Amino acid sequence: MSMREGRTSLAPPGDANVVMTLRMVKSDISFDTSERSSTDCKTCWKRRVVCDRTMPSCWKCKKKEMKCPGYRPSANFNWTMPLTPKTLLNRKDMRSGAIPAKDQQPKKETRRGQSKGARPESAAREFGEVTSVIPWSGPSYLSTSPGAGSVIKSRDARRLLDYYCNALSVKLPWVDLKDNPWRTTIVPAALNSDFLLNTILSMATEEFVWATSGQLSAAVLKQQAKSYQTRALELLSHQLALDIAHENARVLHSEKTIQILATVLLLCNLEMRKPDSSIWRVHLKAAHTLIRSCSFTEGDPASGMARFLITKCASLSVFGCMSNFRDGSDDLMEYVSISDGSEFLPFLRILQRITLKNRRQKTVAALPPADPACSREGCVTLRGDLIQALQETSSWVSSMAHVSASMRHDLEQVGHMFYLAGLIYGHQALQFSCCSRECEIWGSQIIDDCGAFHQLPLFSQDILWPLFIAGTTFGSRNELQEILTTKIQGVATHSGHRNALPALSFLKQFWACQTRSRDSWISFAADWTQNGGDFVII
Repeated sequence: MSMREGRTSLAPPGDANVVMTLRMVKSDISFDTSERSSTDCKTCWKRRVVCDRTMPSCWKCKKKEMKCPGYRPSANFNWTMPLTPKTLLNRKDMRSGAIPAKDQQPKKETRRGQSKGARPESAAREFGEVTSVIPWSGPSYLSTSPGAGSVIKSRDARRLLDYYCNALSVKLPWVDLKDNPWRTTIVPAALNSDFLLNTILSMATEEFVWATSGQLSAAVLKQQAKSYQTRALELLSHQLALDIAHENARVLHSEKTIQILATVLLLCNLEMRKPDSSIWRVHLKAAHTLIRSCSFTEGDPASGMARFLITKCASLSVFGCMSNFRDGSDDLMEYVSISDGSEFLPFLRILQRITLKNRRQKTVAALPPADPACSREGCVTLRGDLIQALQETSSWVSSMAHVSASMRHDLEQVGHMFYLAGLIYGHQALQFSCCSRECEIWGSQIIDDCGAFHQLPLFSQDILWPLFIAGTTFGSRNELQEILTTKIQGVATHSGHRNALPALSFLKQFWACQTRSRDSWISFAADWTQNGGDFVII
């Protein structure tokens, strides 16, 4: 017997043909709410009433104008299950103040299995489910801001914005903390900027398509994500045209410039996460141009947000440059304070220097291998720089407030993985011939570090590059190749970085060709991209 699933419109005003279901489901716990649960919101727990666990914040509390803190960190939710017709009707009646009839009471829902091929089973076992460690407690983004456009007035847009805050913004920083700027600063800015808001909605829709793994109509949702993105680009182009027409002098920390730069960086991040897009280069170049064309006042209160966006742009540039063999790349690290040791920036500075030195040569083949004495000297310098970066990162982790010991341990693991990957990459890019055997050992240690995380899903967005670099040393080690394949698939599943899939495809081709031709993955990648291949590692 078939049952038509309840759906709600996802489209912005004027487009009623696109529909989507967004529903939060409590993992591993039945939806029978006859008993209170430790995962209820704190307000309901204190009131000793049955809590509604179907939304990020209990609507019963909001209906009684009570401040709802949301659910505890232990509550593990997904947005994957559709609403049954009776549940949808019952909820509409309750929100309108009507008392549903007994025969309209929703039946107990059961959790459906995942669609076939939704995610690798072994990866799902290892990584588990991803949730935000700290619920967002900033200003309510569900209420319309005075400057917000008509888009946010749609209930479906607010649900997508909520999905961005609770699911997607968790994966954008190195670590999700209470003051995550992608959530606490970007969202309020989006409520006053239609092009930034449409970009966020496009990212949320794309992420939802990936997270549901085909349980809903992927084609329809992708079309809607494209619609949001197109609208964002149209509005952004209009704003830039106005600035040019009026010859406005941009100040980097002004509200409008921050909105524009945040939009461009989110568009770049959106394209980088896709497995088949190279448009990210255009957005990244636009961000570079915008930053270099603006004046910057360090003492302004808004300069903190501008500095955050510059740092994120520099970070994307470092990773984009390492797999970009088509044109030159700017060094945006010059705009980032040298004393800033947060978010693994010391490692990124070293990686940028290595990459730029390598790219000064036309090809890696044109760079003759260093003689043993120079290799040893360069190796010692590289080790010293990376050890210092590891110490600076460790100091940053130690200085973080309100962070559990488990999270500190995992951040230290990320730092050590970058230390080992930096050693391997430095020897490969600069062609040091002194530590070929050690590079294989360092690659194996990266795999071991990956298995030592306490909460691996929370840091899956940070470890793709170290895993990739480790994989470049596994040319003849089939067992490690299989382990790495599973781990990269897990990263793609739980971080939403679908760009990991073409990177894995590249590694498999490199493994197959390594014994027959060159040993350097960098020269292989240069030829691979010239022949139409494309990948980016972030």
